[in-house]
Amino acid sequence: MLASICRWEDYTVRLWDGVTGAPKAILVGHTNEINTIVFSPDGSQTLASASNDGTIRLWNGVTGELKATLTGHTGQVKALAFSPDGSRLVSGGGDEVIRLWDVATGELLLTFAAHANAVDALMYSPDGEQIASRGGDGNVCLWNAQTGEFLHLLSDWTKDVSAIDFSKDGETLATASYDGTIQLWNTHRGASENRRCGYKTV
Repeated sequence: MLASICRWEDYTVRLWDGVTGAPKAILVGHTNEINTIVFSPDGSQTLASASNDGTIRLWNGVTGELKATLTGHTGQVKALAFSPDGSRLVSGGGDEVIRLWDVATGELLLTFAAHANAVDALMYSPDGEQIASRGGDGNVCLWNAQTGEFLHLLSDWTKDVSAIDFSKDGETLATASYDGTIQLWNTHRGASENRRCGYKTV
């Protein structure tokens, strides 16, 4: 199954057959622009969507049925990430905080202040132990995924960070910046171990 969004027109999520390309369902509920959608990695076909209406919605990614609406953010919700086992969902946005949710119950588990500007990207480490966040303040942060404890601040660039990604073993976080640098960070020490410069766009 494939999913797509139409951000500026009807605020819907659309499901498509991944083989034939045929439309399967239109998911209606958000009342403002949808910023991101993500499928759970656990095979449950749960689909999460985040919107400028301040809500997160959990859908059955096969039937399009609405499973839950998660509320608590006081601004636009810009970023989502499922834990590797699909049991947790982390969200962030314009209210500058990260919220951690129980997917099965919809319960808010943790809220922690994250950045001095909107949280616009989130990612779980492959082992589910850490969360990486990217903020509009130009920083990347690492957090304990179980407790919300702040672990490391990563900041060694002159322009915004365009992308973050964990290595498969979770030992390294790669960051790419519009200043033309790519850096590899040790996730345990929060130290840059490799810095490549000279890229025109990253």
